[in-house]
Amino acid sequence: MAISHCGISSTTPKSMSIIQCLRHIVQNEGPRALFKGLGPNLVGVAPSRAIYFCTYSQTKNSLNSLGFVERDSPLVHIMSAASAGFVSSTATNPIWFVKTRMQLDHNSKVQMTVRQCIERVYAQGGIAAFYKGITASYFGICETMVHFVIYEFIKSKLV
Repeated sequence: MAISHCGISSTTPKSMSIIQCLRHIVQNEGPRALFKGLGPNLVGVAPSRAIYFCTYSQTKNSLNSLGFVERDSPLVHIMSAASAGFVSSTATNPIWFVKTRMQLDHNSKVQMTVRQCIERVYAQGGIAAFYKGITASYFGICETMVHFVIYEFIKSKLV
C-alpha cells in the first residue's frame, strides 16, 4: 500500500503515518473507501489459485509422462510453474484490473459498482482494455518458477 502521499497533492511532499493516512481516507472519502476493490480481490483469489494449481498439476503430470525430461526434475517444475503462471495471469487479469480501477477511483463521491467499472472499461477500450498491465503480471511468473522449484525440492526431501 502506498502511504507516502495518500492522494494529497502539495508542493512539499510529506509522509504520513499509517494512522494519519487511514484517518485522511475516512475523512475525505468515507469509511467504505478503505475497502475499495475488496470484492473483486476476494473474487479473484479463488479462481486465480484454482487455475494456477490445476494448470501446474496437469502440466507437471504431462511432462513427467512424456519422458523427454527427467521425471520431477527442476526443469519439469520450472516449465509447469511458467505455464501455470501464464494461464492464471491471462485468465484472471481482468479481475485484477477491475479491482485496481475501483481502488483508484477517488474522483467521484459515490463509489462505482463492479458492474459500472466493467461497463466503463469496456466502453473505453473493449476487451483489450482489461489486459492493460498484463506484461507486468507475466514478469511475476519468474518468482513463482523459483518458488516451486524450491518447494518441490524441499517436499522431496521431507517425503
